[in-house]
Amino acid sequence: MTGDDLVALVDGELHFARAWGSGRIKLEAGLRDLLRLRKLI
Repeated sequence: MTGDDLVALVDGELHFARAWGSGRIKLEAGLRDLLRLRKLI
C-alpha cells in the first residue's frame, strides 16, 4: 500500500474491500486479524 492509499483509507475516501479487490492493498494476515483491522477502520 502506498502512503497516499493509507491516508485515503483512514480518511474514508478509499473503500477497503474495493482497494483490496483491485490489488491496491495487499494483506498478509489471518481472518481474525482482518476482522480486528476492520474494527479500527
